Amino acid sequence: MKQCSTLAANSGISQVVIAALWEDDLPPEENLVSGVVVRRLRLRSRNWGRSLPIQLIKYLEFLIRVLLLAFRLRVSAISCHALALLPLGATVKLLTRARLIYDAHELETERAGLHGLRKRLSQIVERRLIPYCDHTFVVSESIHNDYVARYGLSRISTVMNCPHRLEHRPVSSRFRDIFSIPDSDVIFLYQGLLDEGRGLRLMLDAFKLLQARSNTAHLHLVIMGYGPMKEEIEQMAAHVPCIHLHPGVAPDQVLDYTASADIGLSLIEPISLSYAYSLPNKLFEYLACGLHVLCADLPEIRRHADNLNITLLPKLSAEALAGYCIVLSKGNKANTSPLPKQYSWEYQGEVMMQAYRTCLTDLATLTVSEERASDA
Repeated sequence: MKQCSTLAANSGISQVVIAALWEDDLPPEENLVSGVVVRRLRLRSRNWGRSLPIQLIKYLEFLIRVLLLAFRLRVSAISCHALALLPLGATVKLLTRARLIYDAHELETERAGLHGLRKRLSQIVERRLIPYCDHTFVVSESIHNDYVARYGLSRISTVMNCPHRLEHRPVSSRFRDIFSIPDSDVIFLYQGLLDEGRGLRLMLDAFKLLQARSNTAHLHLVIMGYGPMKEEIEQMAAHVPCIHLHPGVAPDQVLDYTASADIGLSLIEPISLSYAYSLPNKLFEYLACGLHVLCADLPEIRRHADNLNITLLPKLSAEALAGYCIVLSKGNKANTSPLPKQYSWEYQGEVMMQAYRTCLTDLATLTVSEERASDA
């Protein structure tokens, strides 16, 4: 939404259209914000099953419908936010001559859980199609360097997923009110996807240890989000009083909840190269609200640690985490100074727009040149 809103606010772009899948109870078309429209495409094959041949049929139907939409809208650029959509984007570019943007939200061929044939096919698809992209966006310098080394890219930019700059940091007591946590107690917060590789079991085990000690029962862990580990976390929260689970909230409400915590936790486990190179957007949400953040010692986080209110956890173990939580809870780690400007979406969005302006200017120049050649 940050990207779409920034694109729509640019005078050279008349409309941003999000191609999505239709679901029951959702309108086929919806205006999200000024200049941003979501078109939900109804697939006849959507409920046919999940076998590989059926999945291919679904993909082809989606491709055809997006292609028809692109022709109807006469798109100037198409942005693909995952490797799985890159063949679709390349087809649209080939048939409509639109500019192709590859927006890789992680190191796509090194994602967690990607193995065997699926990984090999991903590597082949990306290597074959990425040269046809007019620009590639990545979210960290480590991923940037990896893509340059793999493919020799020159049209590539790092755009970090930072929140909008806050004129005034929110002041909130939401978690204290919801879970009846005293003002004198300390709240550690994890927000995001409830899934493997996010350090969630590490957090659960650490706070189970802390709860068992008489002098650390005032330390609380709040987990906010949704995902496959929800039931496991619910079961732990039911038995450990200092662990609390809150469902995910709407994007425009997230920071109000974040601000009600004291210390953020960002403990991505390097279970894949993509995770090892990650720079989580939740890290910047914590920092934007003035929280101190305890992070896994990963290359990208280490790169920015000196500029930010961060403590690195050198060892990912429950005992080490519990020890660091005790130490951090004893000091006032809140940061009252504003984040450096490069960690705001206002700055990162302009990096993105510079690349789009170049792509669209090149397209306009190409179109004019072709018209002149045709006239001649």
